Amino acid sequence: MPEPSCPDRRPPVPCRAVLRAGGGLALGLAGAAPVAPAWAARRGTPLCDGPGDSAAAQGVTSSDLGIPYHREHDGTWGYVFGDTWSGTRQYGDYLGSPLMPCRPGFDASGATPVSFTWAMPTGGQARRLFAYRTDADNGFGHEVSRIPDDCVEFGGRTYIQYTSVGTREPPAGHDGSLMSGVAYTDDHGATWRYRPYHWAGKRIRDRYRMSYFDITDHSIRTRTAAPPDAVCGARPSSRSSVTTCCRRATGASHRSPTCTAATSTRAARARPR
Repeated sequence: MPEPSCPDRRPPVPCRAVLRAGGGLALGLAGAAPVAPAWAARRGTPLCDGPGDSAAAQGVTSSDLGIPYHREHDGTWGYVFGDTWSGTRQYGDYLGSPLMPCRPGFDASGATPVSFTWAMPTGGQARRLFAYRTDADNGFGHEVSRIPDDCVEFGGRTYIQYTSVGTREPPAGHDGSLMSGVAYTDDHGATWRYRPYHWAGKRIRDRYRMSYFDITDHSIRTRTAAPPDAVCGARPSSRSSVTTCCRRATGASHRSPTCTAATSTRAARARPR
């Protein structure tokens, strides 16, 4: 189904911006001035939103996230973007989420600029990877968009953990998310399927959730943390409450469709968001 077109009009705030702000609760808590994280001092070239850049050449003109992952089957790298538009600064047609331009290698030193040379799902221009309707009820409640949280490839299968955004204008005490889930591909990004498990993506009382892949046992672990630890960019503390999600990411090997809570004294290996 074609995505809604919004030519010459800037759409609402990107879904990721809503979730980062936690519906206005996660940032600027108790009226305190925000403290700039260490990475804020770094400077570099944006991955997209520059006219004529390599992302635009692959169809990703204006977007957010850009989560890199190693495509271990051939040594290349994919970058998974969220809400994307055909024009710069979120103008033009809304193309959906997620999209994935790719590059042949990765320079850990940062000396070589990122340059995208093809995109999934076809190897040509980037198109939305997942099949779902935006701003519609897909059987789980109203969904604005499905934005990627993380991506990993192992054992010949690629997984994207995503958040389904339920509203861009969440009420007080809610971060706007509807649920979280996992999609996977067995052909390196050409076609995607959904795992049949979902878990709530909202706050648990006064705590936030942070989920991540654990490839040691092929599980997804959901860590709960109190603000401001859960603010985007914060690193997990050494002692935290962790919910171990017993649904394995690999199909037939899942232990249970339910999640059980556990307490961990080690640092959760969650990537900073």
